[in-house]
Amino acid sequence: MPLSRKHIGFFIDYTLALIAADNVARDKATGELTAYAGELAAFLVSANPNLPAAAVTDLVTIHAATTLAVIDAADSGDRRPSIMPCGQPMATWR
Repeated sequence: MPLSRKHIGFFIDYTLALIAADNVARDKATGELTAYAGELAAFLVSANPNLPAAAVTDLVTIHAATTLAVIDAADSGDRRPSIMPCGQPMATWR
């Protein structure tokens, strides 16, 4: 569970950096999320070797990118990405 919780801190770091207009800290948080994708994938693949590591890494990366996009949208005042129902295709969000 601590591994799963770890990425929440990176999202918080990203959000705080965005608020502070600190591009260095924002880039650091983004890099940490990228590294986390590989770290979580390695853990999950060690628990279930039938999982393809690249696919798991891609899915975690997509999760991070989508969450960062919602944070960026909220920062810009665009609330639409944060209120779309789950399961709705992203192409219909805008």
